[in-house]
Amino acid sequence: MTTDLISKLFLVHSVIRRAINTAFKQAGLVWNFEHFIFLAAIPAGKGIPLKYIATTVFGRDQSAMRRALSALEKAKLIKLKREIEDRRHLRVHITSEGIEVLASLNRLALDSMDTALFSDEQETLVKLSGMLDQLQPPMDFESSQVA
Repeated sequence: MTTDLISKLFLVHSVIRRAINTAFKQAGLVWNFEHFIFLAAIPAGKGIPLKYIATTVFGRDQSAMRRALSALEKAKLIKLKREIEDRRHLRVHITSEGIEVLASLNRLALDSMDTALFSDEQETLVKLSGMLDQLQPPMDFESSQVA
């Protein structure tokens, strides 16, 4: 059961990633799935520890995280700030430009996911989202520690 579930979750991730990348490309955007999930992980106003994004959002794919970080910072969609308590830790903040870009990416991403996954089954998508929310560990945006 567990192996089957993991395989299915990887398949869903792959379908979502491909659909989002295709939608962004068709819209003529330079952004991709990695940029989108990076921006989406940052709460507006508070920021988030870079360590959290690096481990929880990107996991083992640190090269993808570094590429996304570099591109988003260069485009001025995010800012890195040192933590006041411990200057060794960085906190990522989304800029006003980043919020605008995220809003447009979010619309495209949601439309592409709906089409790719559950074109007529919105109730199934809501149930899946609820189950995945239960798996998400609580996050302390004030801490540099990773859950």
